[in-house]
Amino acid sequence: MRIDFWSDIICPWCGLMEHRLTLAVERFAHSEQVEVVHRSFPLHSDLPVEGITQRQLSKMHGMTDADTESVLRPIELMAERDGLQPYNALDRTLGPTGQLHEMLAFATEQGKHSEAWHTAFRQHFGDGRNLWSIDDIVAFASDIGINPVAARDTIGSGRFRHSVERDQREAQELGASGTPFMLIDGHLAIYGARDVNALVAALDQAWAAAQPVDFASMETGGMSLPDDGVCLPGSSPIA
Repeated sequence: MRIDFWSDIICPWCGLMEHRLTLAVERFAHSEQVEVVHRSFPLHSDLPVEGITQRQLSKMHGMTDADTESVLRPIELMAERDGLQPYNALDRTLGPTGQLHEMLAFATEQGKHSEAWHTAFRQHFGDGRNLWSIDDIVAFASDIGINPVAARDTIGSGRFRHSVERDQREAQELGASGTPFMLIDGHLAIYGARDVNALVAALDQAWAAAQPVDFASMETGGMSLPDDGVCLPGSSPIA
């Protein structure tokens, strides 16, 4: 079973869902047959590379501190309930993630796919680390065992830029306008945040649909779950 998981490192729902998906796969009866493939969906290419705080971004879009807290504090509380601590969705700095996604693609080529994505989420939401400038990204790559010279050369060359753009375009063609977005075995789409129980149920549903049946002409068709908890690109005040 393959799970394609589109996300952005600065999306607070995505960091929570990366954790929940890990828990769901652990609980799934056929976990040893699950492959999670992280896919890129950069949200805010217009942010300054020096960074901007979440509160500043929200105010730029007309939100008060109270409005912002009403959206993001509940995500922090959900993360705490799910055992994900610390998780700072509100008091953090955001930046453009396009080049970081290129580095994540390079990490995949280097055999560090899951490690790179998981570490990026945890360092951003757990440690408040900025991952926007080339120096930031090269330091991150070095931390996960990637040669820093090769990392800098990769970013400079733009070798994985089209790969990142292709990932995002594929999600949009499947109907996703933001993150998180998952596609299980190519037919069960999950748009937005779900709790662990719902994810396990989705895995069970997709597994059952993929098993051989007695009716040669039977078609399962496309399946989807209603959406909730989504980060939108561009004009959204919440990354």
